[in-house]
Amino acid sequence: MLAVQELVDFYAHGGRTLVELTTGVAREPERLAEVSRASGVQVVMGCGHYREPYLDLAHFAATSVDGLAEEMIREVEQGVGSTGVRTGIIGEIGSNDARSQGPRRSRSGPQPAPTWPPG
Repeated sequence: MLAVQELVDFYAHGGRTLVELTTGVAREPERLAEVSRASGVQVVMGCGHYREPYLDLAHFAATSVDGLAEEMIREVEQGVGSTGVRTGIIGEIGSNDARSQGPRRSRSGPQPAPTWPPG
C-alpha cells in the first residue's frame, strides 16, 4: 500500500506523527488506523466540517449548533460512527464564504469543545 510505504520512509527520516485533516469528505478511519499500525507513524485524524459544496447542508439545517459540537466531541471521545477510531484534533473547519449559513454554523459548533479533557 502506497500510504504505508510513504509513511515508513517518513518514519525513517525522523517523522513520528501525521495529522490528517480530511473531515467528513470520504474519511476512512479504519484505514488510517491500519496505515498507522503498519508504518509505526502515529496518525491523528481530524473532525469537523469542511466548506460548501462539501457540507451536508440538509444535515446542517436539521442540526443545532450544539448538536454539531456534540458530534465532534463524540468523535473525540468515542470514535467515528461505530469504528471506535477516535479523532485527535478538531479541524479543519473550512469556509469559502463567511456569509453562508453552513460555514458560520460550522465554526460555531466547536466552541463548547475547549472543556476537554473531561473531568
